[in-house]
Amino acid sequence: MTDDNTKYESLSFYKELYANLNAVIYTLDLKTLTYIWGTEKYFDIFGYADNEIIKNTKEFAARYFHPDDKYLLKERIKSFRKKEITSWSGVYRIKHKKGHWVWVFSKIKVFEYDEQGNPKVLLGIVMDATEGFNTPEQMTRLYKDSIRDRNNLFIEKLTNRELEVIKLTAKGDSYREIANKLNIKPDTVNKHRKNILVKLDLKNIACLVFFAKDTGLA
Repeated sequence: MTDDNTKYESLSFYKELYANLNAVIYTLDLKTLTYIWGTEKYFDIFGYADNEIIKNTKEFAARYFHPDDKYLLKERIKSFRKKEITSWSGVYRIKHKKGHWVWVFSKIKVFEYDEQGNPKVLLGIVMDATEGFNTPEQMTRLYKDSIRDRNNLFIEKLTNRELEVIKLTAKGDSYREIANKLNIKPDTVNKHRKNILVKLDLKNIACLVFFAKDTGLA
């Protein structure tokens, strides 16, 4: 028996442990983003048979993740590949076969490294969170936590100069007023604004002002 076989045979313990829970456990190839191994709980949680589940996580997210939560996979995969993190946990929504959204709690960690010490395989668990958050207050808190996590990821992409431009924009300053206060050219302010909208995935300045006030940047 190879070392790889031994590793995946050892996961059978966890498969039995979670057999009676609404949870999917899996291993994921970080390079190809395809599932290597996993339990068959998709039907119980999401209504899909195992053979209906897309094995490539990028395609899976595109089809089943809530539009506001798709950023999670992209950002976290990038963080794992850059070795910025070795584990992550959070909540997001996946579409049930009947059309409604299911809140899930996910925990992911590096399971295997390659010969150069780079993350190679991830081990993850996805659990139905709706059973534990079945009151409006709890679901509202869960949603706000998810949005805050999303916003923090976007804010981390901004430079100090871009943060200054956001704060002044939210105060109602024109691009010329911002240029004077920051001692830069008006065209540079407009360039910053365009970059900010792209980084934050926002459509226009009005959305930027709302984002700044909603996240406490203004």
